[in-house]
Amino acid sequence: MGRKAFTASAIALLLPIPGLSLAHSTERGLVLLLPTELYLVGGALAIVASFILLVVMPASIIQKVFGASLRLFTTLPVSGTVTSLASFVFFLVLVLAGFTGSTDPLVNPLPVFTWTLWWVLFTTIQCLTGDLWKYVNPWSGVARLGRRWLGLNNKYLHLPDKVGYGIAILQFAGFAWFELVDIAPQDPGRLATAISIYWLVNFGAVVIFGEQEWYG
Repeated sequence: MGRKAFTASAIALLLPIPGLSLAHSTERGLVLLLPTELYLVGGALAIVASFILLVVMPASIIQKVFGASLRLFTTLPVSGTVTSLASFVFFLVLVLAGFTGSTDPLVNPLPVFTWTLWWVLFTTIQCLTGDLWKYVNPWSGVARLGRRWLGLNNKYLHLPDKVGYGIAILQFAGFAWFELVDIAPQDPGRLATAISIYWLVNFGAVVIFGEQEWYG
């Protein structure tokens, strides 16, 4: 018990000590200690094993795992339009910082927010809280106001059913490609351009097809 208490005390003392934390998308190369081919084969086998597991696992177990939920707390109802507009303003500030702020990706807030807080952390948070995206996406609020101003409240185009989630998959793949393949995805100016295009494409689609149709 004495050793456990000492270990716990040491950890508690070390935790507040600041240190440099780097996300893999924002700087620093990594020298692989084994031949590259081994990492490629290992990664491919891990993906194949994941698909095989999903295929052979009974559907009832999959539904139980993905449908599991635990109510942690209750919140007051909020307007999705208000929170979306606030998110849009925050988005504009970040994009402006990307175009006009520091070119150092470790100083400029846009790369850090995009690749660490949004790309990685936000997904993890939603596993605990449920669907927050419907409240904080930067399109809904502006699109609702725009459609109301244009008098297009209930006029939408319809996407063919066979499209399914294809467009969402392509957009995700495109942004993942940008992160992994582009010569400098952490560059504030390049990143600001990429996410501005991403925003404009989805904003136009929300206005034309409507939130329910486009968000699925």
